Amino acid sequence: NATSNNDDLIIVNTSMSKEKPFVITLKGSKANRFRAYRTSGNEEKYNEIGMFETFNGEIIYTAPINSVTTFFANQD
Repeated sequence: NATSNNDDLIIVNTSMSKEKPFVITLKGSKANRFRAYRTSGNEEKYNEIGMFETFNGEIIYTAPINSVTTFFANQD
C-alpha cells in the first residue's frame, strides 16, 4: 500500500441477511492492537467499537449485516 496508513484495513460485509466471520491474518505489521470504527445500515455512523488485540498475528472479527468496519493500527 502506498499510503502513510500501511497497517490500516477495511472489512466490508455487503450481505443483507448474514453476519460474516473474518480471520484477518496480518503479515509485516508491527502493530498488535487496532482501533475499530463501524458504519452499518441506519444503526451506526462511524462509531468507535473498541480496540482489537492481535493473537498469533490475527484479528478475529464478525462483521454485522450490511456493514463497513475500519481498523487503524495502534503502534504505541
